[in-house]
Amino acid sequence: MANISDVSIQSLNPKNIAGYVCPSCRIVFSLPKDMDGNGTNCPSCEHLLTIPHRNDGTSELGVYVSNYSHADLAVVNNKAKKSQRSSKPAEHHEWVRAPQKHLERGLKIIIPIGLVSLILIGGLAFLLLGNNDLSQNDTGIAIADSIPLDSDDSISNVEASGNLGIYSYDGGDESQVTRVEEFFTGMFAAKTVDAMLPYVSPVKNIREKMVKFYKGEILSQSPFKRLEFAQNTPGYPGYLTFRTQTQDYNNHVGVINYSKDKVLLDWESFVAYSDMSWEELAEKRPTDPVRVRVTAKRIFYYNDEFTDDAKWQAVSLNSPNEQVDIYGYVLRNSATFQRLFNFGLSDNRKIILNVFFPEGAKKGNQVYIDSVVQDGWVIKEEL
Repeated sequence: MANISDVSIQSLNPKNIAGYVCPSCRIVFSLPKDMDGNGTNCPSCEHLLTIPHRNDGTSELGVYVSNYSHADLAVVNNKAKKSQRSSKPAEHHEWVRAPQKHLERGLKIIIPIGLVSLILIGGLAFLLLGNNDLSQNDTGIAIADSIPLDSDDSISNVEASGNLGIYSYDGGDESQVTRVEEFFTGMFAAKTVDAMLPYVSPVKNIREKMVKFYKGEILSQSPFKRLEFAQNTPGYPGYLTFRTQTQDYNNHVGVINYSKDKVLLDWESFVAYSDMSWEELAEKRPTDPVRVRVTAKRIFYYNDEFTDDAKWQAVSLNSPNEQVDIYGYVLRNSATFQRLFNFGLSDNRKIILNVFFPEGAKKGNQVYIDSVVQDGWVIKEEL
């Protein structure tokens, strides 16, 4: 085998010189014609090359990466040089243009495959999430992503669902809009619990809950400013989700019971009411279930009674009425765990839970999650 540096000066007569292109680095170099069929190293990248034989039909400037059966191994720094491409005899320099052709052909194949894959993935996502086509607003109740239905669509939708007699809201009906605005004007003008009660759905112990939440009978509310939106709520016939703004520029969201005869606020979801505050929970550490409205998020926090992370899933429980979170623990793979996280697909979700403390609890901020009462903050069976 010959190296370029070994070629004698006498042999470099221009008439006896041929040009070659390295297929690896594409440098052009010259060698004597009588070296055809021998092996050499590229002067640039040092790849082992085989010089085409004049009788093999290869054009001038041709060269191919050597198969070791065609030439001796070149030794560079005492290590055998390996080829990056094994070529067939008689392959010439024009193959260096082939990758571009292959690339163009590959792109023509890959792009349609990619588009089909995206369509299939989108279809799969639709099938998996098709029963969750409602989003949640800050009230915790599922609402449609679309704008409110007009009166004709609302009526046809109600009749199709079999809920005849349900009174639908029409945002284009000035009289209905005025009625809702007057409701919120009166509700936010209330200065006491008793003054607000006529605007609230009369669920069990509602007055006691309101007095407890407001820490007395006196209310401090900013007057109503404007209605941002109100819309019918799929899955909750006869109820509207809303957002309002008060004179202090705070936004308020919630759910109202809406019919021809009445407009009433679902107060518990409106204020994210829990049966005990975090301070009361820490003080009393009840061993019987207590109902709380929270936003749940999986976390990694294990100690005291809940050190076994293979057994428990730690959950941060956040309430908009509290300054800090408390930590809940649910048995992994239990029915409550599956419902809490919607089979692993959901997190940071508004939910109503029953929680309690283990006997002799060491800390006042770590509770068992006993059960899921309701997805969202509205008790659907109480509507």
